[in-house]
Order: sequence, then structure tokens, then C-alpha cells
Amino acid sequence: MPRSLYNLDLSIDMLRFILSPEQLDEIKDGDFSEKEQKFRAFWKERDPTKQTEFNELMTEYYRRIDQAYEKFSTFGVKGFNSDRGRTFILMGPPETTKRIYPTNSPTREIWTYPGKRYIFEATSGFGDFRLLTTEDAG
Repeated sequence: MPRSLYNLDLSIDMLRFILSPEQLDEIKDGDFSEKEQKFRAFWKERDPTKQTEFNELMTEYYRRIDQAYEKFSTFGVKGFNSDRGRTFILMGPPETTKRIYPTNSPTREIWTYPGKRYIFEATSGFGDFRLLTTEDAG
């Protein structure tokens, strides 16, 4: 089970990547039991295999949050709060990743997905990158 699912408040907070602030506030409202019930209902509604107990979509989502934390955390930023982390959570692992070291400009990292390319630019020498642009690949 992904570690980010061990704490209900954290699990709910991580829904901020896929819910509007109003939807998130609705799930956060109430005591522990009410929040848990809303959280479970949210994921049950999106379960691709409702006839089984295991929710693949929920597990994959929180697995990506754990991986974003592990792969993209830097000194001042938790991985899931970084541009690369958010992209990873929403899009999954890229098909290809390429680093470019241009002369006289910051390092760039290009992530390629089917039909899309995300270009990140280093903001420090410590692994911090910001999303520079998203473009159609092709």
C-alpha cells in the first residue's frame, strides 16, 4: 500500500492535484468518520473494477505521489509540490527523459509522453526545476 495512504488527512490533501478547491473543502469538512466516508466514496466512484476490493486507480495515484516525493524532493521543496512531481503525478512516468546542458543557460530536462512534451529548466544547482513549457510532440 502506498505510504501516502496511511494518513487520511494527507491522503485527502493530495487530492488537490485532481480536485477543485471547493471539492477538496467538501471532502475535508466533517469529523474523521465523515471525511473517511467521503474519501472512500470518491475513490469507489472512480474504481475501474468495482467488482473487486482493490482499487487500481487509487493505488496508482498514491503510488505516484510517493514516487514524486522520493524522486523530486529537494532541500526546500517536497517532491509532490514541484513542477516535475506534479507532472509525474498527473501524467505518470514519461516515455523518455532527456537532459540538455546548453552553454550559458540553465540545464533543461525534456519529458516526452504520447503527443506531449514537457520542458523543465533548472532553477538551482540542487535539482530544482520549474516547468518552462508544454508543447505538442510530433
